[in-house]
Amino acid sequence: MKKFLTAACLMAAAGAASGQVIITEVMYNPAGAEAETEFIELTNVGPFPVDITNYAFDDEDGSTPSHRFGSGAVRLPNGTILPESADVDCVDVPLETGGAVACDTANEIILQPGESIVVASFWDERSFGGNAGNGRANSIEGFVASWGDDTDGDGIGDTLDYRVVFILKTATIANTASATNEILELVELNGSVIESRDLVNYQVGNSQNQWPFSSNGRSIYLQPNFFPDAAAEELIGEAWALSVEGVDGGINGRLFEAVDTDDESLFTLYSDSDVASPGFVPGLADSFVDANNNGRDDAVDIFIGSSEDCNRNRIPDETEPDCNGNGIPDSCEFQLNQEDDCDGDGQPDDCQISNDPALDMNGNGVIDSCENLAGFGDIIMTEIMFNPSGSEREWIELFNTGGSTVDISGWFFQDLDQPVFDGAEARFDGDPSTPELDPILLAPGQVAVIAERTLEDWEAAWGPVNGDYVYVSTPGINLSNNADLVNEVRSLLAPTATTVDPDTGEEVVTESVRVDVANLQSTTSNGVPQGGWPGDDGRGSFFLLGDGASTSGNNDGGNWSLSIRSVDGARSPEAAGGFDGRDAGSPGVFNIGTPIRPLGDVIFSEIHYATNGDFPGLPFPDETNGIDEWVEILNVSGAPIDISGWTLEDEDGATTPLPQGATLQPGEAAVIIGNDFPGENPSPVSEFYSAWACGFQVFAVRQWYDGGLNRLGDAAEGGSGTNPSTGREILTLRTADDEVQDVVNYDDDGFVWPLVANGFPFNTAFSILVLQNSDLNELDNDNGDNWAVSIAGLDGATQNVLTTVYNAPAFGSPGFVDGITTGFDPSDCISPDPVLPLCADQNGDSIVDSADFFAWVANFGDGNPIADVNEDGDVSSSDFFAWVSFFGQGQNGPLCLNR
Repeated sequence: MKKFLTAACLMAAAGAASGQVIITEVMYNPAGAEAETEFIELTNVGPFPVDITNYAFDDEDGSTPSHRFGSGAVRLPNGTILPESADVDCVDVPLETGGAVACDTANEIILQPGESIVVASFWDERSFGGNAGNGRANSIEGFVASWGDDTDGDGIGDTLDYRVVFILKTATIANTASATNEILELVELNGSVIESRDLVNYQVGNSQNQWPFSSNGRSIYLQPNFFPDAAAEELIGEAWALSVEGVDGGINGRLFEAVDTDDESLFTLYSDSDVASPGFVPGLADSFVDANNNGRDDAVDIFIGSSEDCNRNRIPDETEPDCNGNGIPDSCEFQLNQEDDCDGDGQPDDCQISNDPALDMNGNGVIDSCENLAGFGDIIMTEIMFNPSGSEREWIELFNTGGSTVDISGWFFQDLDQPVFDGAEARFDGDPSTPELDPILLAPGQVAVIAERTLEDWEAAWGPVNGDYVYVSTPGINLSNNADLVNEVRSLLAPTATTVDPDTGEEVVTESVRVDVANLQSTTSNGVPQGGWPGDDGRGSFFLLGDGASTSGNNDGGNWSLSIRSVDGARSPEAAGGFDGRDAGSPGVFNIGTPIRPLGDVIFSEIHYATNGDFPGLPFPDETNGIDEWVEILNVSGAPIDISGWTLEDEDGATTPLPQGATLQPGEAAVIIGNDFPGENPSPVSEFYSAWACGFQVFAVRQWYDGGLNRLGDAAEGGSGTNPSTGREILTLRTADDEVQDVVNYDDDGFVWPLVANGFPFNTAFSILVLQNSDLNELDNDNGDNWAVSIAGLDGATQNVLTTVYNAPAFGSPGFVDGITTGFDPSDCISPDPVLPLCADQNGDSIVDSADFFAWVANFGDGNPIADVNEDGDVSSSDFFAWVSFFGQGQNGPLCLNR
């Protein structure tokens, strides 16, 4: 039941955040170059001018506030661009002289009553937290070209009737914001004092809140119906709407390509699929719609709860088509509940048949016009790479489950986004170089991969196709990373009627049949999977399990799994053809049989990720803790196992291998720790024994904190160090042959997985361990219900002794698994400290051999400082001769100790 909220209540909730200048539009997930083209619109809804020169954005991330708006470049409506301030942070004036901020070089920005202004970011190589160094940058010229009016008819925007401010450092705005992630605040900076002026805790709509559903490329804006109490209603999702072309000033942005200065290639900075209304705030007359004829704006009806709006399209449900009369609009029945709609007319098939039985003369529940189509077949989507490690590497796999060959030429995808369906995408063509559609035959049991890259690029990365499957290069494969219930409803359509455009001569589809729909959902920005779908790690595809091989089965997220290299046929591409080699998938292979499990002879039995030490020698100023992480592995096979060359790996990378000769006896547990800083911590194993006692093996590996795992609780690339989730931390144990022994996709959700507080420096930290009432196998330790927090006195858990590295209290039972490990002697310090790395050891395997020469060549080519073998501060050919010398003598140089 919805609550009826008064304006007074809402204003009280807003508190100090209320003000004249408010946030009225947020473009948080553009279809172009992502962060580079995000923007925020501000409007002065009060009766007086407001000086926003020292206003800035802030959020909950801790990396803000942004730079002051006055420090940025300002484009005036007449086209004049005022340059950036040379001093972006301005100068604090002592409080004795008034406490103001002296920005002599800043641009004064006075916002008049009723005026709107757009704030965006350069996001160039100077940016804080931006895409520094990737050769891509935003520009005011690009913004105008995409969003401006085209007064000279050349297809490029050239004028704006509002001001645009571009600052260097801004606040990041999340694509899948939640109640606790993305609390966007407008603040005023007065000296060291930050005063709140406005607050928007925008979220992405779901079944539990009333915010608009996310949609790739569409902004959200505050509806003018709610401006009288705008500062309050900004906190309420019903007050916001998703931009639609032609509604409340919504327009399509124009395609604008910029040059990547790294490789001089073109990239899409602004996309022509974006929809927003920057600089335009509609009046009540523009926005007023009354579909239910009650004299009140529909948006208000929905806001106060007198009308429902199941699909968030701002149309009261009672006024929308409802074929079966059950009170649920047809669009919701299909899009939200995935009812069949084979003819693509927006009405559930079963309802149409019920109202007109002649549509299904054989009574099998399928509309005859769909069933009788020649060559229709049973083609389903079986794998979707929607969030690879880079752009333009997305692809979709199709599988023919039927008994006859199907020609899929001319078929196409369509994304059924709310509030309007996206248009048809490019049609499949067996030979795009010819004007006509060439056949694409898919035999029974055969797989096709639809991707944007050329066949040459694809084969350079994923290997030769060799007729094992069908590859179709099709432009415009663009899948949203933040897929949810109604964003990225991937639909496969086959044409049933076409005509020829007399102007272009191209064949145009006039009627089509919907062959398959896969309503995939990814994780939220907090890493929480949605709708039963797997967690997304930004590397692996989603692939359909064999028992879900049907048009209905592949709508169930529980029938899909995340691709992990070396499991279920998944592999990684080569770093070629535009692919960077970090992804995982099984394109061209549909796994019909029993899923392939990890080997499971050795499993993870304890993980200490929420660390609390504050190691003074750690060289990362933004990561002052975390060097005291560790993992425990357990041999459950019943036989000795050689673990030489084994590695730990997650979505960020892998550690260096375990040393040669390492062996685990049956029932033996060992601990793996990081050893990235031997110069500051030359005796990592001895240090660990001093903190946790002895009696078990300890192996120290490198690339734990830098260039590999990037910590056990890492939030993907550049995230928080102690915040794992099912979409962010997928830990694998791999053999020297790259076979997976065990996978644990752990979390800290507090529901399935134990809740472990972040290990802030000097606070007590706790490991998580597998409970002894589980079967101690690789399958059971995937289930968070079988894990618990270490508690002193239970399952062998004790508190560590404080040392230089382990300098805060923590609880755990490293090397000990209750009821399993035997012969535990806490005085027997078994493992020696690792030999300090040799300068000649370029590949980090602790062995100096000929393979290090090729590793040195690669490091030299990359300009990696480790190739500076002669330690003269410069990577040059002279280092080769130094490498030969070190190789022959087996000597260390003084700086090698820090590598």
